[in-house]
Amino acid sequence: MKTAFRISRDGKKCKILFNDWYIGVVKLNVWTQKWTMHPSFNMPYNLIEVSHKKYDSAYKAGKEMADLYIFLFPPT
Repeated sequence: MKTAFRISRDGKKCKILFNDWYIGVVKLNVWTQKWTMHPSFNMPYNLIEVSHKKYDSAYKAGKEMADLYIFLFPPT
C-alpha cells in the first residue's frame, strides 16, 4: 500500500493518491497555516467531523485521509 502526494505549484493544495487512486485533496488555509482534508469519497454522517480537523502539514493530513480511506474501504 502506497500513499503519494502531488503538491500544486502554488503550494496551497496537495492531491492524495492511495495505490494510484485519487482519494482527495488537502488544502492549506493561508491565514491559519493549517491543512484540511477534502476527500473525494463519500463519508458516513458520523465521520464527517473527522474531515474538518486541521493539521500542521500536508503530509499529516494526507496520511490521515489515507487511513480513513483504508478504514472505510479495507483492501482485499
